[in-house]
Amino acid sequence: MLRWLCAAALVVLVAVAFSPTLQNGFVDYDDNITVTENLAFRGLSPAHLRWMATATVGGHWQPLAWLTLAVDHAAWDMEPRGYHLTNLAWHALAAVLVMAVLAALLRAAEPPPVAAARVTLAATLAAAAWALHPLRVESVAWVTERRDLVSTLFWLAAVLAYLRAHAPGRRRGPWLAAAVAATALSLLGKAWAITLPAVLLIVDAWPLRRFGRERVGAILLEKLPFVVLALLAAAATRLAQAAMPTGLENHPLPSRLVQAAYGLVWYPWTTLVPTGLSPLHELVPPLDPAEPRFGAPIVLLLAAAALLVVQRRRWPALLAAVAAYVVIVSPVLGLAQVGPQLVADRYAHLATLPFFALAAGGLYAAFGTSPARAAAIGALAGVAILGLGAATWRQTQYWHDDVALWTRAVEVDGQNAFARTALGAALQAQDRLADALPQAEVVLALLMGRDTPEPVLETVRTNLTRGWATVAMQSLMAGDADDARTAALRALGVGQDDAPAMLTVGAVLLRTKNTAEAALAYERALAGDPTQTAARTGLAAVQLEAGEPAEAEKNLRAVLDADPSQVGARINLGVALRRQGRPAEAIPILEEALRLEPNSVAAQRGLAAAREAAKAASP
Repeated sequence: MLRWLCAAALVVLVAVAFSPTLQNGFVDYDDNITVTENLAFRGLSPAHLRWMATATVGGHWQPLAWLTLAVDHAAWDMEPRGYHLTNLAWHALAAVLVMAVLAALLRAAEPPPVAAARVTLAATLAAAAWALHPLRVESVAWVTERRDLVSTLFWLAAVLAYLRAHAPGRRRGPWLAAAVAATALSLLGKAWAITLPAVLLIVDAWPLRRFGRERVGAILLEKLPFVVLALLAAAATRLAQAAMPTGLENHPLPSRLVQAAYGLVWYPWTTLVPTGLSPLHELVPPLDPAEPRFGAPIVLLLAAAALLVVQRRRWPALLAAVAAYVVIVSPVLGLAQVGPQLVADRYAHLATLPFFALAAGGLYAAFGTSPARAAAIGALAGVAILGLGAATWRQTQYWHDDVALWTRAVEVDGQNAFARTALGAALQAQDRLADALPQAEVVLALLMGRDTPEPVLETVRTNLTRGWATVAMQSLMAGDADDARTAALRALGVGQDDAPAMLTVGAVLLRTKNTAEAALAYERALAGDPTQTAARTGLAAVQLEAGEPAEAEKNLRAVLDADPSQVGARINLGVALRRQGRPAEAIPILEEALRLEPNSVAAQRGLAAAREAAKAASP
């Protein structure tokens, strides 16, 4: 009865802590390619199922995860709440399975007689800490990471079945078969279980203590089905990732080893101190071990490894937990890097579970002391769990939408170029271009301080220039000359010779009486595209405004040589000639302008002024 009550309490706690996800939408952080823009998974026909079996979207092979999303679509269509509710349900079930696995580990580790109530309470508290930890949020609140939840649930089922296969009084064959079947299902959700054969060998050593009692050959042979499944899944995953661009040519093996050391320390540390969580912790290679945040983990790992080796007989449970953690997390430490992440919150979802098993063991031992001490420790554990739940409740709300998500990521790390780029895109999607562009300015500054290829920098500069030019023209059309001038000058300040943007900037600056800057904008437009007659026309207009008719004449004649039909250029050329005291030369040019455009008021006025000036100049 106690186990059922504890399981129900776990489900309720998970439902409350993650309830804000039901108000969240999809995010354009892979949810677009996975769900909102993906038509291929929306159905359960043979054709849809064939696609699910072979799809490698985003470098993942995840047939079972696709199937669950297809069922969601059949039930909820494209209502985000339904998908989030399913994620929450998967996680709640996983929490109950974690409790069962931890209880089975405790029963195997502890010498008889085992206190059943103590086992249940210790396993429940440790499972609650795992399930309510803020590091779980990314896998639960992000619809794309359904694969984490599916794979983890069946991974836990496989371990539980394996433990039961080797529990006293159990029939080994059926439970081993169940473990193999659950492993296959886990691998169909995500490739987490490729390390499961090694994890099971660690479990054989502790807490099952099979080595020394059974033949090593038999123990290894027992793992053969698991190894075969893992190799098949590893091959499928490798094929799925083969087409994924890494963009990490400057991230050589030594740098990847530094990344691996950093990750090995980061996941347990963040489990203890869950701060600074982010949808993306940006990788900026190469990583320098001389930098304290990368050098310190290396030193710490070497010291911890030496201590574990020396104390291996005294602390077998700790050694087993650390070994299991290293094995589980090893595929995502960056040695085979795909993606822009240094570490990822979601990678802790399953990898840190061995540490919660250690916590369960500690709680079990504490509950065996005096009643007062046991009650105090239980109360402290309860307070800690409630604190974790509160942090998770808050963390889930950052996933409400793209702006909230990436605003939080920028708050966590202002040097995160990926996050600032994503925030800018999210703001622009809300028609907040003026708010988005300062993010792009910071991104450009960050990239210029890194070993960034010039084509990438040029793309960022071009987009930034065009963005500010658009804001400038929008402000001008809205009648806000000050904002228009400010935006135009920011576009000019980027220094990119983008002809279309510079034409817009020049026009805005000319209208707002910033003639020197307008001239510079038109000159940059010509530098970007020397054939731009509009830029020469604009530059000539600036020169006329600045009292430089001779310079304007040169540009206007170049425009007319390229395109004699340019009426505006002809009118301005007439003005330039008249201002140089050459009205007689201006008259035929203006007459031709009127012939081309008889209703042009500017041409009529120009011609009248030229004739009057010519008459006044005649003896």
